[in-house]
Amino acid sequence: MKIKQKLVDLQVHSTYSDGSLTPSELFRMAKKQGVEILVVCDHDAATGMADVKRSANKYGFPFISGIEMTIAFKKEELHLLGYGFDHNHPVMKKAAKFYMDSRTERMKKMILNLRKIGYEVTFTQVSKRAKSVIGRPHLADQVIFDKKNKSMLMKEFGFVPDRSLFIQKYLIKGTKAFVEKKNLSARDGIKLIHKAGGFAFISHPLGRRYSPDLSLWPVKGSWSQNLLELKKMGLDGIEAYASDHFIKDVKSLIEFANKQNLYITGGSDFHNSNIPGLPLGYISKTRPIPYSVGEKLLKLVAK
Repeated sequence: MKIKQKLVDLQVHSTYSDGSLTPSELFRMAKKQGVEILVVCDHDAATGMADVKRSANKYGFPFISGIEMTIAFKKEELHLLGYGFDHNHPVMKKAAKFYMDSRTERMKKMILNLRKIGYEVTFTQVSKRAKSVIGRPHLADQVIFDKKNKSMLMKEFGFVPDRSLFIQKYLIKGTKAFVEKKNLSARDGIKLIHKAGGFAFISHPLGRRYSPDLSLWPVKGSWSQNLLELKKMGLDGIEAYASDHFIKDVKSLIEFANKQNLYITGGSDFHNSNIPGLPLGYISKTRPIPYSVGEKLLKLVAK
C-alpha cells in the first residue's frame, strides 16, 4: 500500500495581492491536495493575515504569518519573505501604508504610459480588481479583458496575450510602460521583519524561469557574495526550493545555506492554476518540497 506523501508549501499568494483564490479557497485546496503546512505570503502588506488565520484554523492548519516584501539592494529589486511576525505590529501597518502609497503612485504613471501607447484603461478600473495591494497583474488583466483593447492587442501581439506576456512586453524594467517603485532597502526590510518578531528569508534568489529580474542575477557581484552581504544585514534564511529555480540552483543554495548556517524554506509561488501551473507543494511536476522544511519553519517561528 502506497503511503500518501505529506506536503508543505511556504509561499503562495491570495486575492489580498495578485493571487486568484481567497485564503479560504487556498486552504481548502491545500487540504484536498495533501498539503499540511501552508503559508500565504502576499505582496508588500499583511492586511489579509486575520483572514488567513481564520482560514487556517477552519481547515485545521497551523498558522504562520507570511509576507513577500519588495526591497531594494544595489539598485535592483529583490523579494524578501517574512515569517512568524506579529501582523498587528505597528511597523507592519506603517510598511503597508508606505507600499500602498508607492504602488498607487507607480500604477497611475504606468496607466498613463499605456494610454499614450493606445490602450484604454483607468486607475479606477484597475483598483477594482485589487482586494488590497494593487500590482502589475491587476493592470495587465484589466487591459487584456477589456474588449476595447482587443484590436490593439492583436496589432501588438498577433493574439490576445495572457497576463505574463503582457507584463513582459510592457511592465518590466526596460519596457515602454514600466515605472520604478519606491521600496524599502534590504537592510530596512530585514530590520522591519525582525522588529515585528519575525524571520527574514530571501525569495527565489536564483530565479530564472519566471522572474529573473527579481533575483540576484542582475545584481552586481556573485550571488554567493551578495547573500553573504545580506546575511550581515541580518538575513535568516534562503528560499532554496522554488519553482523559479533549476535543479542545480536548488542544490547550490542548499549547500550554501548549510555552510553559512542559514535556514531553508520552499514554496511553489502559487498564484492560480496557470502560475506557475503546479499543484500546491511542488516546485516542478515531479519535485515536492520536502516536508522537513515546513517542520523546521514551524519550530523556528515557535521559538
